[in-house]
Amino acid sequence: MSESKPFLLDISGSTRIGNTNAVEFEISLGLRVNGANKYVYATLQAKNEEGISLPALIEALGGGKQAALPEFLQNLPAIQRFSIQYGSAENTNEFDIEFDSLLNINGKNIEATIVAGYNKARGQLGAFTFVATLRTGSHRFSAVFAKVGADWYLYALYKSKGAVTVNLKDITGAFFDDADAIPDASLTLDAFKAFLLYRKKKDGSTALMAGLGAGLSLAVTDLPLVGELLNEKDAFAFKEVLALYTNGNFTAGELKQFDGLPAVAVSAGFNISAQLMIDGEEDYYVLNGGMRKKSVPEKKTTGEEANKRPVVNTLAGEVASKAKWMKVDKKIGPVTIKRLGFLYNAGKVVVLLDASVLMAGMGMQLAGLGLGFKLEWKFPPAMPEFYIDGIGLSYTRDPLRISGMFIRATPQDGVEQYAYYGAAQLSLAGFSVSGMGAYSRLVKPGPDGSISMFIYAMYAGAIGGPAFFFVTGIAAGFGFNRKVKVPSIREVNTFPLVAMAMNPNPDKSLNNILGDLVSQQWVPASPGDYWLAAGIRFTSFNIIDSFLLMLVQFGTRTEFALLGLSVLAWPSKKITIAYVELAVKASFGSDSEVIAVEAMLTPNSYLLDKKCKLTGGFAFYAWIKGEHEGDFVITLGGYHPRFSRPSHYPEVDRLGLNWKISDEVEIKGGLYYALTPGSIMAGGRLEVTFSLSFLKASVVAWVDLYIAWAPFEYAAEIGIRVNIEANIKVMAISVHFKLEMGAVLYIWGPSFAGEAHVNWNIFSFTIPLGNARKEEKKKLSWSAFREQFIPVNAVNQVTPEIIVSAGVINEYTVDANGTKQKYLLVNPHQLKINVDAPMPVTTVQLPDGAGGFTEMQKDAVMQTGNGPSLYGSRNQKLGIRPMQQTTLTSTLKVEVLMNGQQPGGAFTPEYSSYASGVPESLWSSEQAKGDNSKPDEVHVLKDALKGVAIAAREAPVPEKAQQFDLNGRFVVVGKLLSWAYTPALTGPDNTAYSIPLKTIVTNALKNDATTAARQAIIKAALQVQGVSYAAEAGDVYKWVDALGAEPVIVQLGGLPQYKNETAKKGKADNGH
Repeated sequence: MSESKPFLLDISGSTRIGNTNAVEFEISLGLRVNGANKYVYATLQAKNEEGISLPALIEALGGGKQAALPEFLQNLPAIQRFSIQYGSAENTNEFDIEFDSLLNINGKNIEATIVAGYNKARGQLGAFTFVATLRTGSHRFSAVFAKVGADWYLYALYKSKGAVTVNLKDITGAFFDDADAIPDASLTLDAFKAFLLYRKKKDGSTALMAGLGAGLSLAVTDLPLVGELLNEKDAFAFKEVLALYTNGNFTAGELKQFDGLPAVAVSAGFNISAQLMIDGEEDYYVLNGGMRKKSVPEKKTTGEEANKRPVVNTLAGEVASKAKWMKVDKKIGPVTIKRLGFLYNAGKVVVLLDASVLMAGMGMQLAGLGLGFKLEWKFPPAMPEFYIDGIGLSYTRDPLRISGMFIRATPQDGVEQYAYYGAAQLSLAGFSVSGMGAYSRLVKPGPDGSISMFIYAMYAGAIGGPAFFFVTGIAAGFGFNRKVKVPSIREVNTFPLVAMAMNPNPDKSLNNILGDLVSQQWVPASPGDYWLAAGIRFTSFNIIDSFLLMLVQFGTRTEFALLGLSVLAWPSKKITIAYVELAVKASFGSDSEVIAVEAMLTPNSYLLDKKCKLTGGFAFYAWIKGEHEGDFVITLGGYHPRFSRPSHYPEVDRLGLNWKISDEVEIKGGLYYALTPGSIMAGGRLEVTFSLSFLKASVVAWVDLYIAWAPFEYAAEIGIRVNIEANIKVMAISVHFKLEMGAVLYIWGPSFAGEAHVNWNIFSFTIPLGNARKEEKKKLSWSAFREQFIPVNAVNQVTPEIIVSAGVINEYTVDANGTKQKYLLVNPHQLKINVDAPMPVTTVQLPDGAGGFTEMQKDAVMQTGNGPSLYGSRNQKLGIRPMQQTTLTSTLKVEVLMNGQQPGGAFTPEYSSYASGVPESLWSSEQAKGDNSKPDEVHVLKDALKGVAIAAREAPVPEKAQQFDLNGRFVVVGKLLSWAYTPALTGPDNTAYSIPLKTIVTNALKNDATTAARQAIIKAALQVQGVSYAAEAGDVYKWVDALGAEPVIVQLGGLPQYKNETAKKGKADNGH
């Protein structure tokens, strides 16, 4: 039988296509017969440029039937050329239409070949199906269209043959506007998965997702400590990893509709999907959150190193903290995996395990255990990078308990070269010792070297003392090239140095506390900073357990902080009716603007039931310099509800309770008190709520009181409100019932006035009390204002206070005629006296040197809370608000007299002024904008002149160090001590001295032979030391007055304190 030969037949002509507005096409028909395969094809080319739309073409070739076109194909450009292939024999009712077009995906015009397949057997609406091939450069995707609900989807798979190298950014970048954000994920394999999923919703919004990945074979044998345990069959393995990038969010339900996609929810940005097998069970996990490509640079290793050895590193703290964790709670032999974490960093996917191992009574906790790998699939596979931050060990065998943690922490960027942290605890019957510490090397050495370290230790055990202060522990620590980040009042109970002593959270071990210390950087390295800490733990009557920690920091800045935590568990810790945990904090520093004392009930506090939470706080803030100098606030439980709290005032919780007794009953209550420079406020609120499915009732009672200082004003509001609301359904009838009743009493004055307002659903009325009309504020007289707000002396005069602010050496108390009098011993060159006015002043007058007075120069120095300023810039826009006085003229006249006369020449002191903030409520030139029903916001007037500082003239700084001058170049200037400074003179001893000793020394020095011998000895001694000797001989006895007192031993840098004629004879003031 002869073999059949292929048969070809081609016919050319023209035809018109379209039910309406038909379009003329040139057509080429062909028949192909090749054995059993027979098919007819046609190629058509439009004769004009308009072409034909896809809907019109489908309608014409489908026999007038309307096909359900995918949303993506509705508005394609007109078709100029297309081809048709018809089936034969049993497939005569099928044909395919194929044409090239531009497909709009994510706003990009993508070249595509679209095939519309017709099958008459599928019915009218489903007769046509559509597929497409997408082309971007040399890359091809096979796409299908699907409608899910009201939304349309395009799902495209990458087309490849054999082994190929592809990169996610290369193959999908043309579809996105932000292609640079797509991560570098690449593979060289013959079996992999790359896809696109494009969604268009009914409202027109779109989203596009691109993905690349494959199966991943990673050996976990090299995981530190647990690798061998996890490498058992089906214990822990990666099945597939996908790198996903999307510009919109997709739900797990959406992805589940398409074969090959993980059923996980992904969010806009970069996502990692991993299919893991843990203890024989497979599941998908996703790392998402809109991650971008930028991350901490990785430490590079050579390709050879990456394939030959496991690398064990630590993750940067700021990187590891971004890991997304999911609960797993799987136990694989002795290994327990509690959580699984994912993160993407430096081009690597990092999988972290929260794991622990328990064997033979020894427990081991692994911190930061994990592995990281690049999104690269190739052969041979690269060795993954392994991570471990630290190891915790524990051993328990009564009565001995030992636990410890060692962490290799991430060094501070630019500060540390490396950093290690550790903690340990040893417990025996009756006592325990615990400690924490750190050691690191600085990148840039500080003043005392390049080592940074701290040690903090706690001894817990009965030490002794009275019942109200029975010491149960002591703590101490220090830091070298370290500082302590002082916690806020809300962080005191979890602050590691306090938590280690008290451990208010029983779920936290010492290892957890160490982890918090490292992750929160509580004690960071800081060149040139140092700290000391001392603490004591004690009980009071075995009911209250307390810990106080004193912290001092110095170096680049000086700061003091007192931290404390007190716990009351009554009647006992086992059976507790009341549990109160109070945190305390007091802090102040040399460069601090405010002295702050705070206390707060922690969230652990409760009464009767753990659902009955106790809240509340206390704060005292006093601003001593800076923008708010002169302001202060004391508050317990917060402020008046209508008080506008200044931003620099502390936020304080209401002193109260919040008790949700059950789903039906809840009680809330709170009290407050506050004192500011302008007012006092106090009040409280109680609310009880009862609710059922058909009934809700509540009772609210409150009282708010506000008292202004000057002029005296008060306002009070006392109210109660009752609400009852019911929804009752009987058969088909629904009844809604609502009752609301309330009464509020408003009181203000002076003079006393007010009104009572009663409100019910159906009516309301108001009852006036006293003079209900709010009168204008009455002004105070000067005498009344002075009596209330300005301190006066014994004879009722407004006088400034004299304060010795610097230069005091010692203070003496002497009995004189039965009366004790105090005397100050001062250093004349450091003496500084403040003349402090009891009220702000607008002008300062100083002596003019001729017996009169003149105003201080405008360019004279004026110290303010914000640093040095000038007298001319003082605040002169002052008044007396309580007196409704819009101007204030007050003069401070300062005069220093010596023997009844103004000193001159070398005795003239230096004058400067100083300013501070004063309360606006007293000294503003403007009237208050609020009234007694709405509290004013607190303000402080800045740079109000408060006083004058008198000081000795500053000593001139010598241009260079002088040589020893032992030839007597010291000159006595009379018997009066000048405030002027002569470099060659320290002045005679102006305190008590020994007359006999002076006589002996004077007579000895007048002897020429003695003087010559002594000078020869001194000259020889100086020559040995290389010091030249002045040639000029002097009369040594002329400066003998300076050596008239007995020698006094003082510490280096200290000031000598001599005998005083009023002190006991034979004993120096400093005890020597």
